[in-house]
Amino acid sequence: MNRKLLSLLVAAMVLASGSLCPAQEAKPVVTVLFSGYDALRVDVGYVGGLLGQPELAAALDGIIALSTQGKGLQGLDAERPWGAVVYSRGEEFPMAVFVPTTDVKALAGTLTALDFEAVVQPDGTYEVQTPMQPMVMKERDGWALVADSADTLAALPDDPTTLVAHMAGKYNFGITAHVANLPEEVRQMITDQLGMGAAMGMPQMPDETDEQYALRKAMTDRSIGQLTTMMTELDRFLVGINIDAEAGEATFDLAVSALEGTNTAEQFAQLMETTTNFAGFDQPDAAVSALMSSKLTEEDAEQLRTLLGGVRTGALEELEQQNLSDDELAVSEQLMDKIFDVLEENIDAKVLDGGLIAKMAPDRLTVVAGMHVADGPTTEELVRQLFEQFIKDQPEAEAYVQLDAETHAGMNLHVVSTPTEELAEGAEFMQKLVGDTFDVIVGIGPNSLYLAAGRDAAGELKQVIDASAAAPDKRVSPATVRVALTPIVNMIAAMEDDPSTQQMAGMMTIALGQSPGKDRVKFETRPLPNGSLTRITLEEGVIRVLGMAAMILPEMMMGPGTGFDDF
Repeated sequence: MNRKLLSLLVAAMVLASGSLCPAQEAKPVVTVLFSGYDALRVDVGYVGGLLGQPELAAALDGIIALSTQGKGLQGLDAERPWGAVVYSRGEEFPMAVFVPTTDVKALAGTLTALDFEAVVQPDGTYEVQTPMQPMVMKERDGWALVADSADTLAALPDDPTTLVAHMAGKYNFGITAHVANLPEEVRQMITDQLGMGAAMGMPQMPDETDEQYALRKAMTDRSIGQLTTMMTELDRFLVGINIDAEAGEATFDLAVSALEGTNTAEQFAQLMETTTNFAGFDQPDAAVSALMSSKLTEEDAEQLRTLLGGVRTGALEELEQQNLSDDELAVSEQLMDKIFDVLEENIDAKVLDGGLIAKMAPDRLTVVAGMHVADGPTTEELVRQLFEQFIKDQPEAEAYVQLDAETHAGMNLHVVSTPTEELAEGAEFMQKLVGDTFDVIVGIGPNSLYLAAGRDAAGELKQVIDASAAAPDKRVSPATVRVALTPIVNMIAAMEDDPSTQQMAGMMTIALGQSPGKDRVKFETRPLPNGSLTRITLEEGVIRVLGMAAMILPEMMMGPGTGFDDF
């Protein structure tokens, strides 16, 4: 990184688009937090250590020294955070930056070394020349305040950190859009632009039927309406990134909140009391586990009904083009109608509750999924009819199908057991993973539908059913998904014949092995007052793998040399 590039990065933090008019109240519309140089140096050193490059922190110091002609960051308080704010005042959006300083005169010298000439003025302020426009800088209570004008500086609170207090101590870098502070005309302009963009993409396509076009238009109009509502009712929107060396993980947060008393806030409030009847899927040790539970709003349900109606029309049209006999067409249409009736009944229940687990090893693959259904008996009747029709169409399949194979916890289990040697494709591959038979089990209860497949599918399914029954209405986050890389990579390494893929899997195994027990990616949605937070967590082993990929992939894309041996 040369001096010019670093100068442009600094300029991006201090440029503003206007000045404040004293007659109008300034409101922050964007606030930015940077945890400070010392925190950055710690994080760079931590990540560098994971990637086998412990010198990265020293290299960062070297870049700073080179860019500042050997001065370093003189005058900067490296221990405290930085911040920036973009204000809204009428049609203007000025910006200010606040940087902790131990000596503003020395800091001015550092800026000059970075090609931002800082000249002291008679009133004690500094004029800072940037590539775009001159800025004004002054010291106040240990802060170097930089803005486009004295009026902008005056708008800053006595303690500028109050602008980023909601992010301080939580993130290495955070940015918040204060949507509620946007002027009405700006929000209207944004929604108008969205509407115009949607309209431009709405002409009917040559190969699109009238029904398909009507469905696409209805879905687009509904989405634009939702965005318009959000622009009116949202309070703020936050993105935050944090690296925690002590916990051995990195997190990425996306938080959104609505103005109190709005319809959007009421929808978020439903997330505060989320419960599940599928707690058996909460298995952190599985290769993949997911648990989701929430209640649909009427608006959500109506959107799904619209989508389902379009799919239903398209599916029936497709049936009519299959050259079926009249009897075959009548039976198929009857079954299709029942499938969509059951789906619509589940939408009307407005309950989204269910989960999934996948267990993987070089010699094992087992998947279990389950969900809430509004009417178990009706669903089971439909499943029986589908199985019976399948056997009627494929008589040889009767030997593999066992309706009512057994009952467990009051739930009927139906089994399809196919010899893996008779699978048309991947027979050898599947035999290694699931054994001599590929078992698929359907279990149906009063308000639940389960599907299990793979090695010991019945045992895993029963375990999930029993664990769920033991913890009814368990309080959970609205959505949690965990993915463990080690069992997935091990399975790929054992099953894949391609040498380069095996080598890559082997390298990933080594990287993950350096951080035992920390190989997961986790997605979780948590309720907040009038809002929600979605957090993506990358554990230490995943950071190692991503760093390895970042170093190797560019070399792989450049030519035959993969760079594997250099890792």
